[in-house]
Amino acid sequence: MKLDTEDNSLTITLGEECTIIDVENHTDLLRAIPDNINTIFLNIDALKELDTAYLQSIYSLVKESQERSITIQTTGKSKVFAHLCKLYGVQRVAAFESQNKDSNTAETRSRASLSKKLSKNSKNTNKSKKQRAK
Repeated sequence: MKLDTEDNSLTITLGEECTIIDVENHTDLLRAIPDNINTIFLNIDALKELDTAYLQSIYSLVKESQERSITIQTTGKSKVFAHLCKLYGVQRVAAFESQNKDSNTAETRSRASLSKKLSKNSKNTNKSKKQRAK
């Protein structure tokens, strides 16, 4: 991970591998965001390997940025980043839509939608099992 500051912005460039091995050191660096920063750019272009521990630290960065009214956005593209965000139902982390003031409402709607989808899948599975039992 590489950090660059310019004016009131911070660019965080992730390397190819971001795994649990790096979480502690990188989290300490991310917690030291200077007070004058009002925008963070997270460059994920080089990212090829990402685990859930590191994804959680990114999510933590998003939440802290929210609390400090810092705008955060991704630059570049990473299939592994998009895949993990989708897999764990945190697509908003990938898009950083959580910067809106109504993020709690959006998060609640997102969770309710996910819960509804899981419930529907469970009902369909149970229905299929009953049909096969007949």
